Amino acid sequence: MKKYLLIMGLVCFAISQISCSLFFPDIESEIAKIPEVKLVEYNWNTPTTGFYQIQGMVKNYGNGIASYTKIYWRFRDTTGNIAGSDYCYADMTEISAGATSGFDFTGYSKETYNTCQIYQISCLDSKGNIVNTYKE
Repeated sequence: MKKYLLIMGLVCFAISQISCSLFFPDIESEIAKIPEVKLVEYNWNTPTTGFYQIQGMVKNYGNGIASYTKIYWRFRDTTGNIAGSDYCYADMTEISAGATSGFDFTGYSKETYNTCQIYQISCLDSKGNIVNTYKE
């Protein structure tokens, strides 16, 4: 009887290990593939013609590839209220781990802006999930 219970216990253990590996893949390897895109630098200017230009660089500090990276910004007026917002994509469609990409956007506005602030960066990971990698 003890021998039977020991064999059954080993069989159950083996089955649980197999089913765990099928239903719960290696979580550590999945975490290691997450991109982490952060702002390196940016600047903006507003020529007198009503156009504004935002340029900058982002870097992927994570271990996964960042795809379709979006950079969001908002403008504030002289009283500090939000007066407008917009976004653009990074120049590179895919940013590998450790790589940088520029971004450049020119827009038109009738408003006069006092400040410009990058407040969010998001991208897609290797599985197509949206990852918010920078948020202010």
